[in-house]
This record gives sequence, structure tokens and C-alpha cells, in this order.
Amino acid sequence: MRYKWCKPCEISWLKENFTKWTSENEQIDNLIKKMQLGISDHKDLIFEWIPYYQFNDIKELSHTAYSARWKNGPLLYNCYFKNEYTRNSTNKAVILKYLVDSQNISDEFLNEIIIYYNKVKLYGISQIPNTKDYIIVFDEYKYLENCCIRCEKYLTNADYKCCRPCQIDWLKENFTNWTSGNEQIDNLIQKIQLGINDCKDVIFEWIPYHQFNNTEELLSNKTYSAIWKDGPLMYDHTYKSEYIRNSENKSVILKNLLADSQNITDGFLNKIVAHYKEFQIYGISQNSSTKDYIIVLNQDQYFKIVCNKCANKYVNAEYEWCKLCQKSYLKNNFTNWTSKNKQIDKLIQKMQLKINDYDDTIFEWIPYNQFNDIKELSNTTHSARWKDGPLLYDYHSKNENIRNSANKAVIIKYLFCFQNITNELLNKIIAYYNKFQIYGISQNPSTKNNYIIVLNQDKYFKIFCDKCGNKYANMEYKWCKVCQKNYLKENFASWTSNSEQIDKLIQEMQLKINDYKDIIFEWIPYYQFNDIKEIGKGGFAKVYSAKWRNGLLYWDKKEYKRDLNKIVALKCLNNSQNISNKFLNEVKAYSINDFNNFDNSGEILKIYGISQNPNTKDYVMVLQYARGGNFNNWLNNNCKNFNWPNKLKVLNNIINGLNEIHQKRMVHRDLHTGNILFKDTYYWATSNYISDMGSCSIADIPILSQF
Repeated sequence: MRYKWCKPCEISWLKENFTKWTSENEQIDNLIKKMQLGISDHKDLIFEWIPYYQFNDIKELSHTAYSARWKNGPLLYNCYFKNEYTRNSTNKAVILKYLVDSQNISDEFLNEIIIYYNKVKLYGISQIPNTKDYIIVFDEYKYLENCCIRCEKYLTNADYKCCRPCQIDWLKENFTNWTSGNEQIDNLIQKIQLGINDCKDVIFEWIPYHQFNNTEELLSNKTYSAIWKDGPLMYDHTYKSEYIRNSENKSVILKNLLADSQNITDGFLNKIVAHYKEFQIYGISQNSSTKDYIIVLNQDQYFKIVCNKCANKYVNAEYEWCKLCQKSYLKNNFTNWTSKNKQIDKLIQKMQLKINDYDDTIFEWIPYNQFNDIKELSNTTHSARWKDGPLLYDYHSKNENIRNSANKAVIIKYLFCFQNITNELLNKIIAYYNKFQIYGISQNPSTKNNYIIVLNQDKYFKIFCDKCGNKYANMEYKWCKVCQKNYLKENFASWTSNSEQIDKLIQEMQLKINDYKDIIFEWIPYYQFNDIKEIGKGGFAKVYSAKWRNGLLYWDKKEYKRDLNKIVALKCLNNSQNISNKFLNEVKAYSINDFNNFDNSGEILKIYGISQNPNTKDYVMVLQYARGGNFNNWLNNNCKNFNWPNKLKVLNNIINGLNEIHQKRMVHRDLHTGNILFKDTYYWATSNYISDMGSCSIADIPILSQF
């Protein structure tokens, strides 16, 4: 709309214009018409028949490519004036590509034109009057940007004006200008050269040994640094788009392959190929004195991959970490420490030599006098400060191990009652090492029977409770089941229902918790409820909605908080002053466990606690409030939207709820739509639960015998 370009109108205009031109060849005319009618945007080129007399200033670029000026220039959509096609690019610079011996039109010829049209900006077709050869007309800029002016093929890398066929031809022509004096070596170099795919690829060469000076031995395994006088061949895309040598006195690495490399074998040649794939190799040379063959490598790239101490590959090149040198350092350091126990020393040495990367922990013997600020956390666990701190690989400076974490916060954990070093103790240490970040072993000189493992404090407290030292039941939320149960037990004395049976039931329910999301079942004083409204009535109970002032306890990362003014359902049991087994069983049948279900769907209704009406003395079950009502109510409001996906969700939730009941070896004796409640009133809120758990009884036992 912005350019006011109407496709049907432009197609009609082009069709009307068909009679104003002809190539005098039906196949060519049909092709041009087809391509014109394929336009879909105002920016699309109008492919044309262009009479040859339209071209002047024709200059040869290659055997079949010429530059020229097109007098009238191409048709362009003019959105600024009359919204129609005009010619406002007179003397347009174009490229004419001659299709030699093209007098006879073939499918191959027509397909070639279509391929060019799809790849490069193509204005149309013309024909030389004398030879009758056809010409395709390109936009000069687009042609020179994408095509090689030497061979007229598409550039391999247009950004660098790189043409692989021309590169290959140049390399082949250059084969006669060098030789290694060995046919197998020459063949290998030629093969690698002809395998290049891009102008940025290294040209693998034969390099005469006299090209190297300032040769210095680096390592005992016949590796040298040197200066290559002329330097490598580099593709110069900024000037003539050809190979030049502009890196004189290039720093390189000379690496002897084999002591007997005078004898050329397939294994020797394969080794060269393997190095070529792994490193940036400039080529091969031969020591004029020893006759050993040498591979010539890029020095900067070599020392990013290979250790400058031992010439082995880095295990972690990014951090310049050499596994072999690291192990050698550790082995040499064995004599600088001892636990005074051969088995412990042997274990530490074994663990140290297992390292595989720069950030692996160096397992150590740590003298006990290295610890200060020791504080007891539990019977076996203490926090402490490690004066020197652990060994860390420092790649910023000298690529060596240093101690730069003085007074490191650690955990020291006692392994009690191991007077003798047993396999049990050693296996226990290994088990800790495999699970946690362990810095090492120590021993309290006052209690020599007890060895100590030293752990990273930050990681330890992500896994273990900082109060009791037990593993968190839920590490993400730092929830400790042991501490939570102990807290609840200690809190038993701070509340009472004034009924031993009820207190015992609540305590039993509280101690069933297994996860931070589980409900803390409580005794809830009746005065905690306000805004009480009757919402249902049955033969044995009345149901009310209410607001619970303090609300439900929930775990918030490090402590329990309350969901204030929580809307709940109060199920008041008629004549329940005397506690029956039926009442107790119904309470137990409701759920306090979340089962990792975010919206509580597919389970039975949750129970929050018990209360008692102070006037009637009837007991009250405090239940999850189901805003959507029972299945009948919910369906009346949502029948239009109760489609198959929603039906399957509801059915699946009911199945999951029944499964939970059956896992308790119980059955629901009165399951109907009135006992299936919905969380919300909306049709997309298909979370539903099974209620009236008083109708549940133990499977395979007569109902009457359970009460």
C-alpha cells in the first residue's frame, strides 16, 4: 500500500505490452513472458527482450563477458510519479555474457537463464545480430559482486572476491615451481593444496629449510621455534585478489615428526595429514643436515593448543591447562607432605592423580593447625576457617597452582571410631569425594582415632541443613524434614484441643510431612474464622465458607509464613461432641500431601486442620475451599465449553484422585458428581478434587465393622 503497487494492474500492463516487442523466437518470447508475469513486488526486476543496438561502449572483460552501457536502461516502478514503470537509468552500466553457439534453443539453455535470474540481478536477454548468439544482461555491480571476472563462475566467497576454480588453476600451474625431491611428499602437498575450499584456508607448501633462521630448541622432543623469512602465502582480497607473501619473518614452530622420517611410509604421511587437521600447518620442510622431515606450524596457534613445557596438547586449551604437567607437579610434591599413614597417603595420591580439568579440586592432606575459628554445628560437623586455603589453578599469571583463598570458609566433618584404617573408612571418604567438593583429609591431634574430611562450606550448605547437618529433603528450598519435625514436636506443648484423641491425631498428621509443600495440619481456634456463610447442608453435616484470619502455614525458602485471610470450607459435623472412629478416619482420608502438583488437580480435597464450635461443641473440619462448586454446578455454567480436551482433563483428575485413595487401601463408597468439586468457576480451570472422604472405607472390610 505504501508504494501504491497493484499486482493485477501491473500484470495487465505487461500483457498489453507483449505486442510491442519480440525476440523473433517463440521459446525465448514465452520464457520472457513467463518471467515477467512472475513478479510479486514493486522491487522485482522486469525481465526484458533488449535489442542489441541498445548497447554501446562495449569492452571485453574475458572470453565471454563484456562491460557495456545500456542506453535506455531498465524498467523501474516509479512510486513518486504516476505510480507506473519508467526508464530513468539511462546509460546503465551492465555486463553482457555471451552464450557461445546458442543459436539453437534447448531446455538446458533456458534453465541456465532461469538459474542466473534466481541468483544474480538479471535484466534480460539480447542477441548479437551477426553471430545470432544470445546474450544475458546483468546489473554490473551485482555481477562483479558475485561472479569471477576471470572464469565467469560464481565466487566461492563473495566478500573476499574468492574464486575456488581460479585458485585451483593457479596452484596447479605453480606445481612446477617447487619440489621436495620426493614424489610421495610432492603428491601429498598437491593433494592438500587442491583440497582448499576457501581463500582463507592455509596454503600447505614445500618450504626449503634455508628459509628458516633464528632456530632455537624449545623442548627435548625435537621442537623448535624459528623465523620463516618469506612467510606464508596469503590471499589478498583488497588489491588484486591473488596470493601474495606479506608476512615476512613469520614466527613458526618446527616439529620433527620421526627420527627415521627419511623413510616415507603410509603411517608417516597419515601423521602429517592428522597434524594438518589438528593444527594450522604451513607446510613441510626437511633438515638439510639430518634429512629429517619437519612440519611447520603457526606459532601463535600452536601455543594456544600445545603446552609450552611438555609439548603435549592441553586438556583445556581455553585455560592453557596441561594434565600431564599438572600430574607431574603433584607427583613431585608427594614428598612435601604426609599424613603419617601409608594407606591415607596412598589414597590422597590416587585422588590427586584423578584430576581431569583445570577446575578440579586438588585433594590434599591438610594439617589440623591450618584450621581456626572452629564452631560446632552438630556432633560430627563444625564450621572453620582454613588459613592457607585450597590449591587453585591460576591461568591469569603463570599457569600454575597457587593458594589465593586465605581463610577459606570450610566444613570439617568427623569420621568417628576408625582406630584402624579400614576399607570402610577409605570407601566412605571416596563416597564423599564423589558426591561433594572435598578439599582433603585432616586429623585432630587430640583425638587421633578420628579422621576429618574437609568440605567446601558454600556447597555443603546447599545440600545439608546448617542446623542439624542432615541432608535437605528439598535442596532448592532448603527444607529440612528432620528440623521441621523436631520444631513441630517442640511446639506440641503450645497448643491443645483439650481432647487427647484430637491432639494425638493432629500430632500424627503433622509428623506425616514429607515435603516443603505439604500442609501443616493444625488445631485452629474457632475465633480465627469470620465472614462465615452456609454453602451446603447434608444429613450429617453443614458446610460453610469462611475467612481464616491467620491462614495456612506455607514454606517460604527459609521459614514458614501464613497465607492471611485464607478462604476455607468448614465442615461442621452434627452431634460430633463425642469423637468417633468414623470422624477420625474421615480426617485421615483427606490429603495433606501435595504430590508435586502445582494446582492440586487430580487429588483428593486438602484438609488444613480441625476446630470446634464453642457453642455447640461440634467438631469442624477445615478444608480447601472449592470455588467452582460441585460437578453439576460447574457443568451448568460451562456446558458450552466442555469440549473433549476439557473432558479428558477432568476425567484424568478423577482417576488420579481415586488412585490416591486406592493407594491407601481404601475405596470411596459414594462417588458421584456432587462429591467432585472444582477449584474455580471458569471453563478453562479444570482442576477438580474428590470430596466427602467420610464415605471412604478400608477395602475388603464390611462397612459397619469399621465404625
